[in-house]
Amino acid sequence: ASAGGELFGTHALLDEARQRFELEHQPAVVRRASEYLCRITGGRYVRLVRQLDRDVLLAETDAGELKERPAWNRGLLEQIYLCLRLGFIEDYSSNAEPLPVIMDDVFANFDPNHARRAAETLTAFAREHQVLYLTCHPETVQFLRNADSTAACYQLDQYRIEPLRASLEAGATS
Repeated sequence: ASAGGELFGTHALLDEARQRFELEHQPAVVRRASEYLCRITGGRYVRLVRQLDRDVLLAETDAGELKERPAWNRGLLEQIYLCLRLGFIEDYSSNAEPLPVIMDDVFANFDPNHARRAAETLTAFAREHQVLYLTCHPETVQFLRNADSTAACYQLDQYRIEPLRASLEAGATS
């Protein structure tokens, strides 16, 4: 075998070892965020990968394709951001007193299927964490209520916080 062939073989082995290490040793936040992303995207994206040799975060599709940030649309970018936030909050809370989580219309750029799955994910997350979700969209309230019918919903009316009226929850206007 030539020296060039041996060098290429060594390079390929090192690259394979690096990839295996990246797979097995992702930070806990990224691993947990990957689980959330898989749920929210319905399995279209299966995990997030932080490469060691470059300071980039990649999203892996169900076909094994790794996509960098420029290939993400706004909805996917915001889904990844939400998943990383949830992963970070879980990681932080495992070593400290959990803090309330406040979100303001983070589903705004999600299509209805992603918003529904995100609402299901968030209501499951809320079983362990206090979550305050602010929205002006009746359909978002409905997604959250469908995911957890016991969720407390309130409205701000004339500077007063009141339980959400059923007519507003159903999307009717007053």
